[in-house]
Amino acid sequence: MIKLIFPKLIGIPWKPHRSHWEILLVDSCKLSSSSGSDTKLGSLIIFRFDHALCDGFSIRGIFKALCQSQFTTAQASRTQNMSFLQMASFVLTFPIVMFQLLPINKIQRILPKRKTIFVYDISETSISMIKTIKRNNGVSFAAVLHSAVNASISRCLQHNGRNPSDTIDALAVLPDPKHPGGMCNHMKIFTEDFPLLGIGSSKERLYKTDTVLKNASRDVGTIASLYYPKILGQLPSALVYRIICFMYGTRPSYFISNFPATTSTDYFDGGEVVDIVGCATVPGDIGMSVVGCGINNKLRLSFLMDQDMFAKCPNAKCLSMGFAEELKNLLELNNGSQ
Repeated sequence: MIKLIFPKLIGIPWKPHRSHWEILLVDSCKLSSSSGSDTKLGSLIIFRFDHALCDGFSIRGIFKALCQSQFTTAQASRTQNMSFLQMASFVLTFPIVMFQLLPINKIQRILPKRKTIFVYDISETSISMIKTIKRNNGVSFAAVLHSAVNASISRCLQHNGRNPSDTIDALAVLPDPKHPGGMCNHMKIFTEDFPLLGIGSSKERLYKTDTVLKNASRDVGTIASLYYPKILGQLPSALVYRIICFMYGTRPSYFISNFPATTSTDYFDGGEVVDIVGCATVPGDIGMSVVGCGINNKLRLSFLMDQDMFAKCPNAKCLSMGFAEELKNLLELNNGSQ
C-alpha cells in the first residue's frame, strides 16, 4: 500500500493558505513482517510535511515528544566544525562561497529530469552487513550506501543500452551533530560528482566514494552550507520553493540522504513502533531521490524515481534490487571475488 500511496502524496503541491503538515491515520491495517510470512493488525501513520520547514532531526524531536519515547540514534560522525580562522574567512568571502554551493555553475545532470509521475520501492537493508563492509574495507557507513546506490544506477543505465559515465552528480546531505532542536533545517548540503562506473572493480568505486565524502566533510564550503538552509528558512515557503526550483533546474541528477536508524525499541500509545519508512524529494526537475531511515537497527532505503527514468525499468524495484546485489558484492570483496 505504501508503494502506491507515497508517489502520489509526494507529487501533491502545497496550496496557499493551507497547513504544510498533514497526518493520515489508517487504523486496523495489516502489517507484514520482513519475511512476508506473518501479518499482524496494527495502525499506519503517514506524516507528510514541507521539508522547507524542518529536517529529520526536528521530526524525530516531534515524535519523541508525541510518543514519549527515546528514538535514540547513533551520533553523527562525518562532519567537522569550522575553526575560528575558517569562520573569519567565511564571513569575508560569504557571497563567493554561497555561489560556489549552487549547482547552476556545474555541468548538466547525468540522469534525465523529472517528466511524468513517480514510482517507488523500498529496500530493507541489513545494518550489520553494511557495518561489516565498512569494517573490512576501512570506509565510512555512508560510503557503502552511496557506492551501492551508484552501482545500481550504473546497472540500470547499462540495461537500457546507455554507457555510464565515470561519475554522477548527486545532491547529498551531511548530518550535523550539534542540532539545536526545535523546527529548523540544521544540515550541511553539497552537490558533488560521485564515482558511478567501477572501472576496475566495486572496490575502486567504494574507495573513491569514501574519498569524496571525506573531502566534502572537510571542505569549507560544505561546512558553510549549514547556514544556507537557515537563510532560506527566513523566507516564505512559497518563495523558497521557487528558489530551489531555479537552483536545481539543470543539476544534480538525484538527491540522497540517510537519516540514521534508531537503536532503540520505541512505543506509541502502548504499541511498539515496528517500522519507519521515509520518502522525500526536492522541488524542481530532479527525477530521483534516495532516502534512508529506520527503527530498532532496521534500515529502510527508499527509491523514488520518475517513471521514465529508465525505459526498460518502469518501476523502482530495479534500483532496490541492484542496491541489494551490490551490497552482496561488497561483502565478498575480502574473499577475492571482485
